[in-house]
Amino acid sequence: NKLTMLTALMPLACLRTPSNNWKYLHPTSSLPRQYVRGMAEMSLSPSSPLDLLRTYQSKRLQQFSKVFDASRYHVQVLIVDDDSTRARTCESLLERVSIWADAGWWIWPSSASIGGVQEGSRSVLPSLRRSFDQLGLCRTRLEAASTQLAPSDLLGAYDVVLCIDMDVLGVVRTMARENGGDEAIVLSMTDFLAYGGDRMDCLDDDLRSLVALHYATVTSGSLIELPSAYPSNSGAWEQFLAASALTSAGLVGFLKDEIDNFFVCSFQELLNLHFPTAESCSICTTQEAVALLRKHQVTGGLDPKMREAMFKAHCAQLCEGVRKGGCAAEHATGSEDRREG
Repeated sequence: NKLTMLTALMPLACLRTPSNNWKYLHPTSSLPRQYVRGMAEMSLSPSSPLDLLRTYQSKRLQQFSKVFDASRYHVQVLIVDDDSTRARTCESLLERVSIWADAGWWIWPSSASIGGVQEGSRSVLPSLRRSFDQLGLCRTRLEAASTQLAPSDLLGAYDVVLCIDMDVLGVVRTMARENGGDEAIVLSMTDFLAYGGDRMDCLDDDLRSLVALHYATVTSGSLIELPSAYPSNSGAWEQFLAASALTSAGLVGFLKDEIDNFFVCSFQELLNLHFPTAESCSICTTQEAVALLRKHQVTGGLDPKMREAMFKAHCAQLCEGVRKGGCAAEHATGSEDRREG
């Protein structure tokens, strides 16, 4: 599942591999198929491998944003691996990050596997159990029965499907495409490293300390996918946990922005509908207008002060349009009078 890096894009550059060894990207080296294909469609303006990677990841997030339905008021997230260990861990980390960021009530993570795991198995590696206990992760999620990914999972059952690595991503996207699913909802976990918000604010103190130890490596462009690691290898597993926590924080921050944007846009649509002119704004006070719109459920997503501020800004914009329109009409009339004179 690797393709030769395009010469025109990157004649010679370097990335760090998950094993922390420097790898030179020459025309004879390779990157995952999905990244090469995406990069080939982009402008050549990015000047470094990290720029290229982040640009492509941002493009993927933009595509997902276009199909994401925030009107459901919750987000069902499915994380997929091929070993039933890494996805289960990411699921539990995402739950912890979501709860800390006050989004646990509307972000619902689950996990599944594409192979190598018996459906319904409850077998848990002792080292994984110790890791969960050390981090204080949910025992219920750890001991839940293993689940195999089904084509129906990609047909609307989940809002976003996140893949642990490039091999899994390729399999899941193919499954989505062959079964009529939307590939735009199938992303890599590491795509959310391109989110530039306050990711660290979504982490509690313990996770923030863990991420801080590996922050430079995780964000330097070295991780185009989450590393293949197991709890028995403590060093590699710690880096995996740090990368998983930071990508989870990026996901939570991204989804919070999407939900907030949905509420703002929905309220603006209501303002445009109920108060289309400056005259319609003048017949009631700000408080009366906000109370009138409050019957619409979607307005509950905004703070009352935010709703009032948006109404005032809406009215000001309409009044400014009337003022400019009046000036333009006056100018046109004056010009016509001068011509007649």
